[in-house]
Amino acid sequence: ILLASALCAAAEIAAACALRKRLTAQLSAAVSCRKGEELPVTVTVANSGLLSCLRVQADVQCRNLLTGEVTHAAACLPAAGHAKAQTVCTLRPRHCGKLELTLTALRVYDMFGLVGAKKPVGLTAPSLVLPDDHLLVRQLGLPVNNAILLVLDNTADTAPSPEEREALGEAAVSVSAALCEAGLPHQAAWLDRETMEPRLCAIGDTEELTQALSGLLSAETEPDTRTVTRRLAETQGLDYAHAAVLSLRSEPEDLTTASGTPVTHVAVSAAMLRSKEGIYLAL
Repeated sequence: ILLASALCAAAEIAAACALRKRLTAQLSAAVSCRKGEELPVTVTVANSGLLSCLRVQADVQCRNLLTGEVTHAAACLPAAGHAKAQTVCTLRPRHCGKLELTLTALRVYDMFGLVGAKKPVGLTAPSLVLPDDHLLVRQLGLPVNNAILLVLDNTADTAPSPEEREALGEAAVSVSAALCEAGLPHQAAWLDRETMEPRLCAIGDTEELTQALSGLLSAETEPDTRTVTRRLAETQGLDYAHAAVLSLRSEPEDLTTASGTPVTHVAVSAAMLRSKEGIYLAL
């Protein structure tokens, strides 16, 4: 009996290993959601083989490119022969930001659910977790002209918390939205972590702001001695009528621009997001 049981288990494991080669997958997610709301992530598995499996586990990783947080989720589904099946992993992101969702692997289990044959996948899908509806900018001084630079300084003296990273990204989106509502075109700038160069984006209305959200909400803040403003000043100069710098640093840096551009420093904190005063920005 023991020998028969062992042979049966070995056969089940061998079948699971063979079946994983017959599985293909797709990953999709909602385009966006508000933080704290449910974000459904759909995994579709197709089985081109004849054998069926009662349990396939889909492993999903979620990385917030703004805050740096990484979470994991898993969902199970059956995989009948020559058929497709779907399952939904439901996430509830706590912070706003651009999400990089990855289907890391499929695990095919034997009939006893004890041994899983792993198949690496690596499919990715993006999604955006949008900031809260409330507007942070309570007062906005109107500039003489519309040559405005809005800097999301995603550098810091020390490694910030996820809440601080979120606060900076949310503040940048809110200030940009306030400028759009006031009819003030502007340039938004942040440090692109892939190229390590400042990235500029022209924003003139809410539609262009929507298109820029993917970049603004993926600008992860890391320790760096060179601020985004200094990099811009050194590479292309700051030829603007006004520059507003949103930063986690409490004090402004000593920066003298050749063009004489006035630079307004706004120290952002997580507490600022919760305050009734919001951000006062006089340009």
